[in-house]
Amino acid sequence: MDRRAKLLSQPTMAEFFLTSASLRYGKTAYITKDEKGRFKIHTTYAQLMDRAYRFASALLDDNYQTGDIMAIMSNPAVEFALADIGATMIGCVTGGIFVTDGPELLEYKLNHLEARVFVLENVNIHGRPQLDKLLSIPRENLPRLDRIVVYGPCDPAADSRIVPFEDYIGNAGPVARVSDRLYQVAPEMPLVIIYSSGTEGRPRGAILTHHNLMSAVRQAESRSETEENRRYMDFLPPAHVFGYMMRRSIEGLGATIYISHRDTLADDLPAVAPHIIAGVPKFFMALADRIRSRVSAMNISIDSLEDFQKQLILRAAGLHECQIAISGSAAIPDETVLFFKDKLGFRIDQAYGVTETSPGITVNTRDEWKLGTVGRTFHGVDVAIFDENMNELPPDCEGEIGVSGDNVFLGYFKDEDRTRQVVRKVGGRRWYLTGDLGMLDEEGYLRITDRKDDMLVPASGENVSSASIENKLALHSRYAGYAVPYGTGRPHITAVVWTDETRHENILEDAHAAGVESDDIAAIQRTPEFRALLEQDLRRALETGDFTGHERPRAFLYLASPGEEEVTSTLKARKKFVRRKYAAQLDALYTSGAFLEIIG
Repeated sequence: MDRRAKLLSQPTMAEFFLTSASLRYGKTAYITKDEKGRFKIHTTYAQLMDRAYRFASALLDDNYQTGDIMAIMSNPAVEFALADIGATMIGCVTGGIFVTDGPELLEYKLNHLEARVFVLENVNIHGRPQLDKLLSIPRENLPRLDRIVVYGPCDPAADSRIVPFEDYIGNAGPVARVSDRLYQVAPEMPLVIIYSSGTEGRPRGAILTHHNLMSAVRQAESRSETEENRRYMDFLPPAHVFGYMMRRSIEGLGATIYISHRDTLADDLPAVAPHIIAGVPKFFMALADRIRSRVSAMNISIDSLEDFQKQLILRAAGLHECQIAISGSAAIPDETVLFFKDKLGFRIDQAYGVTETSPGITVNTRDEWKLGTVGRTFHGVDVAIFDENMNELPPDCEGEIGVSGDNVFLGYFKDEDRTRQVVRKVGGRRWYLTGDLGMLDEEGYLRITDRKDDMLVPASGENVSSASIENKLALHSRYAGYAVPYGTGRPHITAVVWTDETRHENILEDAHAAGVESDDIAAIQRTPEFRALLEQDLRRALETGDFTGHERPRAFLYLASPGEEEVTSTLKARKKFVRRKYAAQLDALYTSGAFLEIIG
């Protein structure tokens, strides 16, 4: 069977998109905002396909060969989509870089990828244009980088490598030659390199193939009834496996994608009323907090809402037409899921996955859902629980979670040793060992208990679950949105804590009640009134959180001004980084005897 004959049964991601786009030629693929912040700018599938062809042709002008890597750093954007599609049409590999990466990490990734072309959205992140961040790296430190393709404001005179995005594709050669390369690309070839978001030190690049991502698309098809007229709200980082997979799946399934941003999401949701939403747990937690505040302001009990009131509340939040809501990237608290389900009749599907599995492993759906678990496996995915000798364990026994299926990645880029450590052959099959501890019950539901390498062992010798402490503090503290426990080899457990956006209303409300007049969150956190409130809050959390004796933190280090690197782009704490950075201050708590220290 020749390559073209395999198209329908074994397409590459590029072929899958082109087939979908051809069937929906005049349909709107993307809607973005105009200068006034209104969703007015439409891009059809025909336009997306045409511009992707031109981008692919421009890469050919730059002598890009099959397997060469193009780096890209962007928020969700049409330009990201067409550059990614264009690169993969000619067998090139996309290497995603997070917009929150600092200059040191950016330099590392560009050199690690050996990228000659770097596509960049020049937006301000933490008050600094992305292009300025790149140009702060000495040119000689990036010897392979020849071309910087920029969308957003830029001055080509600032550096000879800079070319505006529209000029890059506008000056491309004939697109007919792209088709010759398209049919040389095979499903088993690399599609994208996705870096871990860096919770455990220097990130590794996972190589996902066209076949891997197509398995994720098939998962989406099997779990939903996605129709062409559906609306999807895209605000996830496109360099993260969750955001990347969702975008490419939705494109292939023919829905319309609205580009949003985390800062404007509260306003964008009611304006769009999406049918499909995918978000990290903190998104849904913040949404629940906003709904609680709105209901409280109306002097209505959240426990006694009539059906019409529930619908009005969902409409105000932009959820009234949502048919699929997926939480991924981290564990969502059961309390958040139950709040939406029991109080509002709104179901959130909790998915579990990792970068190396493209990412889907299991999911709790409307029809198959069990509290305290992350659901059953997606179609085509197998999960087993292994002991330390790679023996498969029976139901209800804790061990390391292993995954096998078409979704398992090719390996780590330039790291064969680490690949051999985590991909093992058992019974003639490739199994990826996730590093997560968990157990399967008799019905096939998976429960995650902890990270294999994130158990704390204080001087008493007991294993203490870091995740358990984090979850209990997050649930029972009004102010601590993040918690990083510390204490291996120490007399007892301590923790670094800091707030997040979901807790700001609590801080303002309580500070004002205590006589603080400021509305500045940063300023409030430095007042003696807040210190007293925080100490009371943490002591209360310890009393109500059902902590066991060994996991109960005895002291806290509170970060009033955490740095940019403490949190990943998907809003997870970089625990190893935090523990290293604040080790001296944490160690001082053991000698000072203080219950709380605030720094920053």
